[in-house]
Amino acid sequence: VLILISVGPIMSNVEQPNYTLIKKTKNIEIRHYENLIYAETSVTGPREESISTGFRIIADYIFGNNRLSESDNNSSKIAMTSPVIQERISNTSWKVKFIMPQSFTVQNLPVPNNEKIEIYEGNDEYYVTIRFSGSSSQKNLDKNHKILLDHISENDIKISGSTIYAFYNPPWTLPIFRRNEILYKINYD
Repeated sequence: VLILISVGPIMSNVEQPNYTLIKKTKNIEIRHYENLIYAETSVTGPREESISTGFRIIADYIFGNNRLSESDNNSSKIAMTSPVIQERISNTSWKVKFIMPQSFTVQNLPVPNNEKIEIYEGNDEYYVTIRFSGSSSQKNLDKNHKILLDHISENDIKISGSTIYAFYNPPWTLPIFRRNEILYKINYD
């Protein structure tokens, strides 16, 4: 019996946000995003637990725990996108977000039934980001975070806000094929 196992890249076949690449230095980029719509929830606890809890809350929303409008109680499924975004608010407080598919506007997006979910639109956002593979372990995140912070310091980039993590792959993806990012919002002129 011959068993073939594919070990090629395993990327989610889901929509990812479009951006304009402003500048690239190795695996560090400055990007411009326009008109992204987010579904966001706030959670507390350790990072690993928080992303799991936040993911479940927002996944429940996109899988149909919503209503088409304030006056229409019918629900609708929303396509999954990547990445799953986790933003540090404090050592034990996090925001977990999904970017909504580009086919939606804030006006036609289903309304969440769960009051823990906030829908909002980000306009004209610039980020400095580092892209890397491997697991989402704290050790791997810390290593790449230091590289990004050194680049920010060496290039006198003015960041604002807190650390943002972006995870593009399902958890069963082999670490070598995973796409992870750390981002900071910047004011770009």
